[in-house]
Amino acid sequence: FPHRTRGEGLFMMALRKPGNPEEREIGWLGRNAARSKGKKERKASSKETFPFPTWLTAPDCYTFTVGENGATALPVAWAGEMTRLADRLNVVCQGLPIAFRKGADWQPHPALALSTALRSDAFETLPLNLDEAIAYLRRETLPVPPDNHRGIRLVTYEGHPLGWCNHVGNRINNLYPSEWRIRSGYRPETLNLPL
Repeated sequence: FPHRTRGEGLFMMALRKPGNPEEREIGWLGRNAARSKGKKERKASSKETFPFPTWLTAPDCYTFTVGENGATALPVAWAGEMTRLADRLNVVCQGLPIAFRKGADWQPHPALALSTALRSDAFETLPLNLDEAIAYLRRETLPVPPDNHRGIRLVTYEGHPLGWCNHVGNRINNLYPSEWRIRSGYRPETLNLPL
């Protein structure tokens, strides 16, 4: 009710189409059923072995769905409700995206690095100082560490995960998503972090 509250003009509304509601629901479900048939998602079978359950702190609390876009972890307590909603709604993102296919291997999803469900010891870490962390978040190149731990590594700043990188030996590939990167060149002289 924007006319009753002070604000910036944000409002929500509900619309009702005229006609028989039962006919509308059948037609609407038919469209979504056709849309969901095109998605190739399935629950992970017990015969297949996937690395991503070992990436989570409590894998028994999740049910894993594997599709052509990657793997998702749904909380067991809400998996049934989420599945029912996905049958009736066009769901953009459901659960925690944990991995996607890159060739024959599974690569951890950027959202997993920022999740509290991530097991901290599941990956080798690459600790960065402040300047390196800002360079990483700008998606710039990183210095090669002196250790020999190659492969996917969790990038951290003061113990807090930022994202992923791939140590390939003579260089490090920055796997921070391009659309998330910091574009500004401004860097504050002091950090005002809450205690």
